[in-house]
Amino acid sequence: MMWGRRVGWWTLGLIWAMAAWSGGHPACGAASSDPVALSDAGSESLRAWFREHAHVQGEILAYGVAQRARNGAQNPQNRILDAPRWTGAVEARPDLTVRWSRWEASVKPRWHAQRSYWDFGRTQGWEGDTEFFINEGWVRMEALQGLFLSYGRENLQWGPAYFLSPSNPFFRDNGRSNPKDEVDGMDFFRITWIPSASWTLSLMANTDKGRQEWMRDFENTYAVKLDWTGYRRYVSLTASKREDRRWHWGGYAGVTASDALLLYGEADLSVGHPGLYPEEDPGSPFGVVLKASRKDDDALYPLVLVGGAYTLARGPTLVAEYVFHRAGYDEAEADRFFHLTEAAAAAFGKPSPLGAAAALTLGQTLDPGLRLLRRDYLMLQYQHMDLWNRLDVVLRCLLNADDGSVRLNPIIEYDVGDRMKWFVVGAQTVGSDWGGVRSREHPNRTEFRRIGDYSFWAGLELFF
Repeated sequence: MMWGRRVGWWTLGLIWAMAAWSGGHPACGAASSDPVALSDAGSESLRAWFREHAHVQGEILAYGVAQRARNGAQNPQNRILDAPRWTGAVEARPDLTVRWSRWEASVKPRWHAQRSYWDFGRTQGWEGDTEFFINEGWVRMEALQGLFLSYGRENLQWGPAYFLSPSNPFFRDNGRSNPKDEVDGMDFFRITWIPSASWTLSLMANTDKGRQEWMRDFENTYAVKLDWTGYRRYVSLTASKREDRRWHWGGYAGVTASDALLLYGEADLSVGHPGLYPEEDPGSPFGVVLKASRKDDDALYPLVLVGGAYTLARGPTLVAEYVFHRAGYDEAEADRFFHLTEAAAAAFGKPSPLGAAAALTLGQTLDPGLRLLRRDYLMLQYQHMDLWNRLDVVLRCLLNADDGSVRLNPIIEYDVGDRMKWFVVGAQTVGSDWGGVRSREHPNRTEFRRIGDYSFWAGLELFF
């Protein structure tokens, strides 16, 4: 959708037009007819307008990434993901916001330069590239008192949970596992009504995938969201629908039970599920195929998260979340799924049609259309912010209770002055015989270890 791809540039143009319309004409009534004087006066007027109505902030990041893709059935010889072993990158992330009268506009241009090294995979050795793009850009107008219309590219996130947001139909990634890796924006048209301080009603239409990468075809998604906020509690209800799919119903709620304890929950419910499920097929060269066999099912498929956070007297906060994912694979389905993956990996690279079928199958198993692969998950987190007025520490552990695999997620930031900080963000998968900790399955047959062993970001962040 061409408009969606250019929305950031339209936003920049509108910001300039707003400035010119409201602030670019004061010199027209001046006594002087000198065009140079008029030009200088107009430029000064625009600068004054921007100082009054515009706000610019941002950050510059310089970091390195060390990661190791698993050479297993899902990614044989790293020829599916083609993930580099090392990456060095520099990013500039300025954010510009302009408010004038009933209008507000925001644009977030990005400049990214990186150089990466591959030790195995489709790519070999060093390669680099530079990219400039608009990650977010939108325009909002207050049409009536409390009624807002907006269109543009945004990263819409909500919900109290750390692990994932079940009720968000637009984004799988809530950005909390790696806060330094920006979530790519998508294009939305929104109508928001705020009749009071307690109530908000939002109508949303996701019209373009923006910079998001989808393994499956993008579908327009529509949602209605009703929010209520009261004293020490809140509730939100959502209803959403993708084109050619059934409705999803969800929401989240939270209550501050005491000064130290916060309890919350979030859920999504659908009738039927569009994900791909492994079924035996003697006609397939692999003996199993993935089918959207539950798309027209009448069964209910809930995704439920319950959690709580308790803050200790000395400052640390302990968080626990449990997730039940009814659409995930049970033991028999998981066994067929990994059998299919292994059979396709064995045929990968062979002459077509078998090799082509294997590549297609490995693309499907990489993302079978499920939020999570299995059903039961537990997340535990230790968080201590502003330690010694400089250090923020988040240590997160995610357990797949069905296959025993674990993902460890440390996030550490250290302030260096008022405008600079060092950071380390990591993801280490555990299972099999790693460090003496054993899962109940071979690592290639577990969710967290089937793709990668680890990924660590380390770098410097400068604010302006």
